[in-house]
Amino acid sequence: VNILLVNVPSRKGAKELTLGLLYVGGIIERAGHKAKIVDIYTEGSEFLLRTITEFKPDIVGFGGIASSYGRTKEYSNKIKEGYPNIVQIVGGALASTYELLLTKTKVDVIFHGESERNLPLFLERIEKKEQYCDIPGISYFNALENKIVKNLPVVQISDIDEVPYPAYNLVDINKYLIPVQAMLTGYA
Repeated sequence: VNILLVNVPSRKGAKELTLGLLYVGGIIERAGHKAKIVDIYTEGSEFLLRTITEFKPDIVGFGGIASSYGRTKEYSNKIKEGYPNIVQIVGGALASTYELLLTKTKVDVIFHGESERNLPLFLERIEKKEQYCDIPGISYFNALENKIVKNLPVVQISDIDEVPYPAYNLVDINKYLIPVQAMLTGYA
């Protein structure tokens, strides 16, 4: 399964390293799938659509903060229009807007809390084309009943060794480093 992770800008638009998505990338890689990160802050929105065409993801996962909702809606609609078979998911702080995301965008599934256990199960179900509606820690829109379903929370991890290392290999770390000279001149 190919998963494209997208760092969605907030209204402020400050360039920040996508640590949450790096951890998710680690989860994806440890589960034996292929991940790629697009950071709209550093690459721009046109790069997102170009990457979808080239990478051919089965899943697009959005990450950001609550004020990233508007841009997530915009990108989600564009993706569904051009690539209707891609499953769209959201996690991290952006998931706090899950009711809006599930009713006003084309996002399919919201991940709440830690995803080290439920994301690999979700990816396995997607790969096998099986239902995923019973997975703990997710929300989705049930069209038959015309309502949002929020499953029971995922069990939190008690052993920190279960958490994979962030997948720094998925980003160009140099785009996030502040040159030492800039720090010395008061930039930082």
